[in-house]
Amino acid sequence: MDRPVQYYDDLVKAALASGDYELLPGSNIIQLRDTTTTIRVGSITTLLPHSRNDKAFDLAFPLATYLAVQDFNHRRSVVLDDSSLETLQQCNLYLTLRMRDTKFSASQATREFVDEYFGIHDTTTSSSSTSTSSETQQQQSSLTSFATVGPLLSSSSTSVATMAASTFFPTTSQQGVITISPASGSDVLEDRFAYPYFARTHTYSVGRMAALLAYLHSPLNVKHLSILHVANDYGLGYLKSVTQAARKFHIQIHVTSYRDGDIASMQNAISVLAEIPTTYHLGILTGGQYREILLQLHRHNLLGPDSPREWFFAGSVRDITEETASSDNWELHRAMHGTVSVATSKSPFAERLETLLVQFQQDTTQQEDFLQQQVSGFLVNNSQALQDFLADERFPRVSAAPARTYDATMALGLAACQLEAMQKNTTTQNLHHEITKLAFRGVDGPVQFLETASRDPSPIDYRLVNLLMGTTIVVDANNTLKTAAFTYETNSVILSQHEGVLEVVQPMIWSDNTTNQPPPLIPLTPNQNLVSRGLQAFCWAIAAAVLITSTFCALWTLYRQDRPGLRASQPVFMVMMCVGTFLIGGAIIPWTFQEPMSREQLDRGCMLNMWMLSIGFSTTFASLFARTWRVRSLFSRASSFRRSTVFVRDVVWVPLVLIALNVVLLTLWTVLDPLRWQRIVVSRDYFERTVDSYGTCFHMQDQILARVFLLLVVAINVLVILVAAVQAYRARRLPSQYNERYHLAIASFLMLEVMLLGIPLLLVSGTQDPAMLMVVGSWMFAISAFAVLLPMFLPKIGVEEGFMERPDTFANSIQQSMMQVREVRSQRQINSHRHQSSNNSSNTPPNWADSSGANSSRYMKSSSRRHAAQGSGELSQPFSNGNGARN
Repeated sequence: MDRPVQYYDDLVKAALASGDYELLPGSNIIQLRDTTTTIRVGSITTLLPHSRNDKAFDLAFPLATYLAVQDFNHRRSVVLDDSSLETLQQCNLYLTLRMRDTKFSASQATREFVDEYFGIHDTTTSSSSTSTSSETQQQQSSLTSFATVGPLLSSSSTSVATMAASTFFPTTSQQGVITISPASGSDVLEDRFAYPYFARTHTYSVGRMAALLAYLHSPLNVKHLSILHVANDYGLGYLKSVTQAARKFHIQIHVTSYRDGDIASMQNAISVLAEIPTTYHLGILTGGQYREILLQLHRHNLLGPDSPREWFFAGSVRDITEETASSDNWELHRAMHGTVSVATSKSPFAERLETLLVQFQQDTTQQEDFLQQQVSGFLVNNSQALQDFLADERFPRVSAAPARTYDATMALGLAACQLEAMQKNTTTQNLHHEITKLAFRGVDGPVQFLETASRDPSPIDYRLVNLLMGTTIVVDANNTLKTAAFTYETNSVILSQHEGVLEVVQPMIWSDNTTNQPPPLIPLTPNQNLVSRGLQAFCWAIAAAVLITSTFCALWTLYRQDRPGLRASQPVFMVMMCVGTFLIGGAIIPWTFQEPMSREQLDRGCMLNMWMLSIGFSTTFASLFARTWRVRSLFSRASSFRRSTVFVRDVVWVPLVLIALNVVLLTLWTVLDPLRWQRIVVSRDYFERTVDSYGTCFHMQDQILARVFLLLVVAINVLVILVAAVQAYRARRLPSQYNERYHLAIASFLMLEVMLLGIPLLLVSGTQDPAMLMVVGSWMFAISAFAVLLPMFLPKIGVEEGFMERPDTFANSIQQSMMQVREVRSQRQINSHRHQSSNNSSNTPPNWADSSGANSSRYMKSSSRRHAAQGSGELSQPFSNGNGARN
């Protein structure tokens, strides 16, 4: 027959009343007689939450302790291995319980501990009880518990474990008290000097964080992790564990902290966190502040389905869901959707504890016995709260923490039995040392301890629990919302460790409801400073204007080339000039190249722009030079009074040579070190990602070589412009049909003005402002082309098409030119005859009138012959100076 725990309470009460007991040395365990045998009895105090905010919390914690004591006292267990069961069956120790409600509060846990071990009873923490219960408490007050199960929270455990290390207790001679926690994970509690009698069946933070960071390292390949932690022992302990694991897996962490309960500090931490563009975040938060911190994170778009960030939480799943599921706040539930909590994998033996709970649900005797063990808090004389818990639809589902509570209680009993078997005193020091040597199969899986009495995490599998929001909507007949019950479904990602290798058994469901892994960093949209389509179209329009104008002028010249005025302007070179301006205008098109064009197209565009621009300038101004040189050569020979013809082939070699020089230089440049498209980074973020950049053509290899080629190409083209200007200046006295000095002056002035205004703009802001570079460069190319085309062609088109008056006819121009030559020749002859007459003393004057008339007649005939020669593409000189002989 199973004896209730109250049976041993009654034995203790009777022994204490009669004095028929023996207190074991250095321990709070007593030895007394049970009917015919002598037994040992020790009491365990539980510091576990029964309630929260004056509502029932999770009674699975105290129930797990009660069921463990029942199994221990009856020398049975649903999970213990054979070796542990043998130790249990040979043991002569029995346990009683003193259950205290910590109300999920660190301060309340401290008060309950002080009340239990220092004899300072706080009547405000206990509800009224029956006289029997009060009498039992009074008689048991002299039998202080030898160990404590709890508290749950790390913040509670640090204060309780500090007091438990005291060497003096007013109510007992025992030095120190064992406290074994089923849920405290702070790394701070690993300090053996500050907390010498602390133990836990919960794997402390190192194990959890090592498993989490191993998962982030592989298979996720995460390199950066942001951490938001509360600035207390709990948060700092976890932070230390994360730092150790991050160092092992080469993960860089970015830490932000806040003070618990300080809203301003919380807001500041969130603002700092928002500036860190990592995708993966770890929250180390205090249970009581989940609601506020989650809402703030969601409102800043740092948490929830709409946020690109993914969150892991170091706290238990139960802490989070209990805090949020009890709320009807839709925002809070959206914030939690897709978050992940790190937990140990559910042990296959957890179902056995659930079976015990079902049996408890059906056994009213056990229920009454359980309620009699309540010393303080919510369950004292509150059977209804117990019945409500047992009737809950989620009962008897057990999470990992109640399972570890069962194991913690059993670990205390097994360690005490081991000491009894070795005939050692059950002192606090011996009991703590024996716990470190335990190894048994518990409800939460294999239980073994490190030298610090923390549970060894190596044989444990972990799981990452997805919280996926579910909603049950209830509406009335008018489709009006009446209630909305928020629930959570969980998807557990099992992280199994086999020989140190982490195996992912099930994929993660992220906040976007997919299993697609988010990138390690929040995608950044860098500012590439691309030119808008509108500006590109504007530059293309400028290029089209130049191309159309050049084509029109060339076609018009060919169409009207037989006109006398155009023959004087030499159509061949005018067409060549149009070809040059066409190339200059065409250079605007590759000048506007940018992404998303392919890299190969952009590279070709860089050198194509240089080819078209350079050859275009050479062709344009070399044609001006050749044209002016041809006319000047012809008229310079007129002074010698001999007939001469200057063919096109006699001067066309000049532009061809200049174009050839450009081709050679550009070919060498293209082969040796061509310009290539390169994106220049202006600024980067903390993670070395490009934030601001611009694209430009750049030399990739030898900067000096590229600059030499550029200077040579520029020098050749500048030289062409200068030579053309010199030729125009030397031909300044020729008739306007042959003299282009005014046109060239206008072109040179416009080009000079463009350079003076455009080049400084490009140097100041063009390199980092592609829009200005594109627009200003396009205007410079276009103005250079129009500066040549418009002055050269507009007057000619206006005259030939009848829009303008012809200043003088071609024949009159020729006649005026020849008359000037005749006057010079006649004056020379007069001077010559006068000189001869003076020497011969002759009185007969020469017949100047006949001579002059003959000369005039011959002049007109020669002029007509020269006029006819223009139609054959050559310029002729009508006179030669063959000793004064006329041709």
